[in-house]
Amino acid sequence: MLAFSENVRYDDTRLIGQGVKTPPSHGGNMGSIPISTARRAALRAALFSFLKTGPLDFKKNFHIINGMCKELRLKQGAIFDLDGTLLDSMGVWHQIDVDFFARRGMELPPDYQGIITAMQPEKAAEYTVDRFGFDESPDSILAEWLEMAYQEYHEKLPLKPYVREYVQYLRSRGVLMCVASSSDRRLVEAALSRTGLLGDMEMVLTSAEVGCPKGTPDIYLACAGAMGLSPDECAVYEDIIQGVRGAKAGGFYTVGVYEASYRKDPVPFRQVQTESDLYIRSFSELLPAEEES
Repeated sequence: MLAFSENVRYDDTRLIGQGVKTPPSHGGNMGSIPISTARRAALRAALFSFLKTGPLDFKKNFHIINGMCKELRLKQGAIFDLDGTLLDSMGVWHQIDVDFFARRGMELPPDYQGIITAMQPEKAAEYTVDRFGFDESPDSILAEWLEMAYQEYHEKLPLKPYVREYVQYLRSRGVLMCVASSSDRRLVEAALSRTGLLGDMEMVLTSAEVGCPKGTPDIYLACAGAMGLSPDECAVYEDIIQGVRGAKAGGFYTVGVYEASYRKDPVPFRQVQTESDLYIRSFSELLPAEEES
């Protein structure tokens, strides 16, 4: 595994004249489609997406069914967010925030989580102290959050469905993989080690180590550079709009990943669906179709 160091660099000249990618065209006659067992399952998932979220998402998912998601399959690198993308952990963070404010005799403000989601943990702690005027240091608040979260990451939090199968599929194809997370490294490595994915990753990198939040391309560019790849050779998998926009600003192909806990905040939820190059409700949609017997 590559460890992050100050020597990790990326070539800025790769971005000269490179605009933000646009989604592949959805036009044309789809024709007759041979449907295998796996494709039937994907079709059901896409139809469910259509019924729940609208025809644009159905069109995007239908590209997978028809074997037309060629751009993603050509990528040599995969950069994964952790929380809400690989790991089913967003509900835990909601409860941590609820409990954190309850300890101080307060209710969780409705806009709080949306504001701090993409922040580095240290910046989120500073923001919390400044906004609410707590007579505590950001370091003490950060330590409290980590203490509340560590047991969950170290012992309990599961992978999202079909994550393990998709990681194994990418590994079988020789795709290089890494994790780019806003969470503390101790939490990230605890969860990846317990779930057996740590050894599949070339590196783990956090926003704190890069010094920039997910709304900028820096963490993704650093990951790609460390793997010896350019942005257009990599796909970034994210569940939050800040991550999608940051990756697209760096010239990466983006895969938006469904996260159920965000349905209560429809604007950013819909933004992930419409602004990512490809949107999936489950990693099962990206697995290869079975051959008909």
